[in-house]
Amino acid sequence: MITLAQALATNTDDENLAAFIAALNALGTDVAGFSPYSVSAGLPSVVARGRTREQSIRATVVRAGLGDFANAVPDEWVDILARAWWSVERIPATKARHLWPLTASAAGAIGPVAAGGLIADGGTSLFQNVAAVSLAAGETRLFEFEARTPGTAGNIAPGAVAGFQVGKAGLSIASPAGSLLFAGRPKETNAELVRKGRARFPSMSVAGNALAFDLWIPTAAPSVTRWAVDDTNPNGPGSTDIYHANAAGPATLPELALLNAYLLPKRGKGTGPLRNLPAPEQTLSFGLVIRATSVTGVAIAAAAALQNLEATIPLGGGPASVLQLDTLREPLLAIPSVYQLLFAGIGETTQITARAVLELAATIEVIP
Repeated sequence: MITLAQALATNTDDENLAAFIAALNALGTDVAGFSPYSVSAGLPSVVARGRTREQSIRATVVRAGLGDFANAVPDEWVDILARAWWSVERIPATKARHLWPLTASAAGAIGPVAAGGLIADGGTSLFQNVAAVSLAAGETRLFEFEARTPGTAGNIAPGAVAGFQVGKAGLSIASPAGSLLFAGRPKETNAELVRKGRARFPSMSVAGNALAFDLWIPTAAPSVTRWAVDDTNPNGPGSTDIYHANAAGPATLPELALLNAYLLPKRGKGTGPLRNLPAPEQTLSFGLVIRATSVTGVAIAAAAALQNLEATIPLGGGPASVLQLDTLREPLLAIPSVYQLLFAGIGETTQITARAVLELAATIEVIP
C-alpha cells in the first residue's frame, strides 16, 4: 500500500534515471559500453523523463483531491475540484474603489467629463472616475474612483493622490482618510477556495453554523478577506459577533452593509443578535535594518513585501493571537541581495489583541 508521503513524493529526471539504471544493474543487465547515440543508451533517459512526468501528475492529483495540500497545486486543478465537488468559484482579484472629493475652481464649471475621462495618480496605482463628473464653479462634490488594475495596489494610504495624470484645468482632487469604499484584493488562494468549498455542507444546515460563514462571507462581500467569529454569546444567549477585515485593514461601512444584507436574513428564529463589525486595528511599530549586497530598490521592495504580508496575516496575528517574527522574515529574505535582517522593538513572538487586524509600521534602513 502506498503511503501518503510516497503519493506526494516526486523525483527529478536525474534521480529517476539513476533509479532506473540501478534497477537494471540489480537484474544483472549490462548498462555500460553503449554508444551515447544508440537507442539502448537513450531509452533509459526517455523512460526517466516519462516517470518524472507521471510522478508530477500523480502528486498533483493527490494534492488537489485532498485539499489540505492544494496550495502546492496549479490553480486550474483546484478550480475544477471546487466546481465539481462544491459548486463554488474562485474570487478573482478585485479593484479598489474610493469616494473622493473633487473641487472646481471659482474660475469656471467643470464637465461634463465622461466616465473614465479622469485619471487620478495614487502613486502605486492609477484611478479613473466611475461615473460622469459635472461641477459648478467653486463646487465640491464626492465622486467614486476605481483602480485601473485589480489587486492590493489600489489600497492607497490617505493623502496619496497627488493629482491627475489626465484631468481638467481648474479641477482638484483629494483622498482623505475614510474614503475607501471597497478594498482591492488579490485572487483567492487555493487554500481559501478549499475552505470556502468545505463550508458548503455546514451552510446547508438550518441557519448554518460557525463554519458556514466561510462560504457566506466571501459570497456576500468578496472584498472582505479575513474574519473571526465570536459565538460565545457575547451579547446574550444565542448571540454572535463577527469581526471583518479587507486586504487594507478593518472592513468598510459599504462592505459591512453587504454583509448585513446577506447574513441577517439567514439568522435562525429564536436566536440572539448577529453583529458584523470592523476588526479592531492594532499598529505594530518596529525598526528594521536590512543588509544587502546591493541596496538599490531594496527599501521599496521591503515596504511592498510588508504591505503584501499585512494583507494576509490572520486576524489576531495567528493561532493563540501570537505573531511569530519568522512571519516577517520569510518575505523579506526572499528579496534578491538581502542576506541579513536586524529587528528592533519587536520580539520573536508578539502578543496580538484577539481578532485584531495588524498594521505593520516599520522604519526601514538598508545598508551594504
